[in-house]
Amino acid sequence: MSGGSSRKLKIFREYISISEFINSQIRNNIVIKRHGELPRNNVTLYIMMEIF
Repeated sequence: MSGGSSRKLKIFREYISISEFINSQIRNNIVIKRHGELPRNNVTLYIMMEIF
């Protein structure tokens, strides 16, 4: 039981770092390409579905 929860916590930490990386990439794209605001929530939701 504890092993399962620690594995979930590890995945969650990886998810947070991936999400921070992607958010920074999105901000870079906005600055470089001037596309305006990109759907950040959709990207996060997609990652969430891929991992869990």
